[in-house]
Amino acid sequence: MPTTYNFSSPSGSATFDISLVTSGSSSVSINDATVGGPTNLNIKFTISSPYGALDVSGYVLPEPSGLAVSISNPGSAALTMALSLSFATSTAMTAFTTSPIVHFSSKNNLYGSTNTSVTANKIIITVYSSWNISGFTLGSIITDFLCFAADTKIATPEGGRNVQDLQVGDTITLARGGTTRVKWLGKQHVDTKLTNPEKVNPIRISAGALGNGLPVQDLLVSPDHAIEIDNVLYNASTLTNGTTIRQEARMPMSGFTYYHVETEAHELLLAEGVPAESFIDYAGRDSFENGDEVTGQVVEMALPRISSKRMVPEYVCKALQPVIAAE
Repeated sequence: MPTTYNFSSPSGSATFDISLVTSGSSSVSINDATVGGPTNLNIKFTISSPYGALDVSGYVLPEPSGLAVSISNPGSAALTMALSLSFATSTAMTAFTTSPIVHFSSKNNLYGSTNTSVTANKIIITVYSSWNISGFTLGSIITDFLCFAADTKIATPEGGRNVQDLQVGDTITLARGGTTRVKWLGKQHVDTKLTNPEKVNPIRISAGALGNGLPVQDLLVSPDHAIEIDNVLYNASTLTNGTTIRQEARMPMSGFTYYHVETEAHELLLAEGVPAESFIDYAGRDSFENGDEVTGQVVEMALPRISSKRMVPEYVCKALQPVIAAE
């Protein structure tokens, strides 16, 4: 699962001094950095790892603007990297609510400790594999993407609406009858150049794959987003069969956006006719671009959740065509 550290403060500059030390050697690459806003950011990594190349990538949103990047002391057994990002001052910080966002990520395992000093608008560090990092005194940890892909039709009393078109206060239809109101709509951009596709690319549930004509058209949700079958929540990734239910192998190079819908309770909405969970905050509100907007906690619904394919009951496997292959 991805792990995200999110730091926020009003304005000014930011300095990271991060030590990730084990043993051996590694290499580091910095990719796709863009910046905006009157802020300064300085990041220093000290890395030593026996696990091969360490791919550290970064970007700053919104874009575009001026950028200066420097890497010093490349080293061998212990790699010390000093990264300096210089923000352009022509863009007014007041034009953005939670921006600019500085995002650095690694697809490899990170071990060690950190010492951070942060005074910036919003900074995110994401690790798309296992992690063991201590020393953070600020920020929060995000471990899941639980979301709908853009253009997913969510049932409302007036008919299906694209998830991205919903607004706070809109009335939507519940899978078990009745209605609820949108409390918050989360928006989460995924940069395909920085992420592990197996962790973040959506699961496509083809029209009719669940039986009884459901979903009514292809449904795309994040791997850990749960749908309900016979009063059990199944993470979508547990139902893949390689054909009618499969993970998207490729997404646009420009990235893609997930959306999630929070209501007054953790409950079942209808997405392309399929009962699918609303947002629950243990999934990490801070990973959303507008995560600072709201709100109080809701209690998780009292249904069992299956998050491993081997735990899927045999009768569910047989009901899906073709049958889920055993791992």
